[in-house]
Amino acid sequence: MGYSQIDKEQLGTNLLEYIFILEKQLSFKLKNQLTDKIITKTGEYKIKNIESVATVNIDLNRIKIHSLFSPNGCKISGSILINVIAEVPNTNRDLSKRHLFTINFESTLVKYIFENETFEVLDKIGITYITD
Repeated sequence: MGYSQIDKEQLGTNLLEYIFILEKQLSFKLKNQLTDKIITKTGEYKIKNIESVATVNIDLNRIKIHSLFSPNGCKISGSILINVIAEVPNTNRDLSKRHLFTINFESTLVKYIFENETFEVLDKIGITYITD
């Protein structure tokens, strides 16, 4: 009875490539979802320009890795960092400046599309909290 030799480093690299693809799709989806405003405890920030979007964390501890490749997709959670130029809330002037927000999200359905070797975000990103 033989055992396959697994190159753990290569396995980790391959898995990270899938995570990077997923992060890219989440960032793209959020950038298209947030078109006009971000609402926080401080107020409503009117977005002038989204400069960058980066996934900070996908909570892989809440799912089994193989469920990412399920034909039905799977729901994921995590946080995304977004850098925008937006109007300052609660001011009478047209004052815009750069803001950095962390957006927590939950229960966002994603599915791996084998034909294209990419992930698709199937519904709106379920935003649960946005930092000021």
